[in-house]
Amino acid sequence: MKMTCDVAVIGAGIVGAACAYELAQAGLRVVIVDPNAIGAGATNLSYGSLCLLDQSPAQFTLTRYGLELWNKLVEFLPPDCEYRRCGTVWLAFDQNQSQELLAKSDLLNQQGIRAEYLNPRQIAEAEPGVSAVAAGGLLVPGDSWLRASRAAEFLFQLAAKKGAQHLRQQVVALAHHELLLNDGSSLFAGSIVNAAGNDAPSITPELPLTYVKSHILVVESQAVCARHQLSATATEQPPDVEGKVRFVAYQKASGVNNAAEVWIGSSVQPVSSQAASLQVEPKLVAYMLRRAIEIVPAIGRARPLRSWTGLRAKTADGLPLIGRLPGDDNIFVAAAHNAYGASAALATARLIAAEILCQTPEIDPKPYLPDRFKKDQSLYAKQT
Repeated sequence: MKMTCDVAVIGAGIVGAACAYELAQAGLRVVIVDPNAIGAGATNLSYGSLCLLDQSPAQFTLTRYGLELWNKLVEFLPPDCEYRRCGTVWLAFDQNQSQELLAKSDLLNQQGIRAEYLNPRQIAEAEPGVSAVAAGGLLVPGDSWLRASRAAEFLFQLAAKKGAQHLRQQVVALAHHELLLNDGSSLFAGSIVNAAGNDAPSITPELPLTYVKSHILVVESQAVCARHQLSATATEQPPDVEGKVRFVAYQKASGVNNAAEVWIGSSVQPVSSQAASLQVEPKLVAYMLRRAIEIVPAIGRARPLRSWTGLRAKTADGLPLIGRLPGDDNIFVAAAHNAYGASAALATARLIAAEILCQTPEIDPKPYLPDRFKKDQSLYAKQT
């Protein structure tokens, strides 16, 4: 007997799980198709920041909407999601960056987002572990952190209570409403959502995606290194290393013997294809650690635990692809979120659900629609 559903969601990461949750809440029969466990792929390697971003007005709108939706779920998140309203302190290291943060503070407050510019003395009060290299800062207290893989599991559990299923198969081809699976079976769906993350082009090869490689380093510290999420305002170019680095750090709650993990990142290295090597580059990790110690000296006394790399899919304009695939009425895309998949997951799911259900979305979907690249057909060439 062939399986059928209203919506098949391809991909079990935090975006796919959010789509399943939103669609199941609307009463649709949903099946997530992914050979791996919920949240076990790139989501399991992600930083987990729920952060307001404003590199463009559309990015600001999407992440703000996403954080508003997360705030409605906070009281229901189980402890293993490790949710913490820690806020973010953005750090400037020269006068120009300080002026940018001061201007950003004014803009955020005008938009109703609480933000506070910090001079060096105020940085020392808010973050005693940060050294005097910081010339200025911006505190955005509404930002949060969670363990993205656990949050994805939680969202799917909510979807499962409404009847959603997880089919642990690999999609090998699409034939209109039919998904052909690796065990030879088929799944028929009224609508298909490609939320396969980095693997999205294997489902719909015409997607205009590029990739960046990113490193994360985790150390264990008994000292307080960071009270908030810390993030530099700009990337830096390490000597003799391809790519750039942006300092970010987050310290989890203390555990055994008052020790706590500190997550440090991250690199931004453009790669030619999804087949790029994921081998950890010691020279780059060493630079990340040296820079982290310059900014937070206590990290120099921490114990290194592990490091890893992962790929992030992105588009030419830095915005994700959310909406109907050009030229196909029943295939939708929810991919290319780069580093802010967790922040935008619930907002993405709302936009996808609104389009499938023919409802009016709460934010303008046009900046994220996949057909925005249709004018430049070269961007829709098959990725190799």
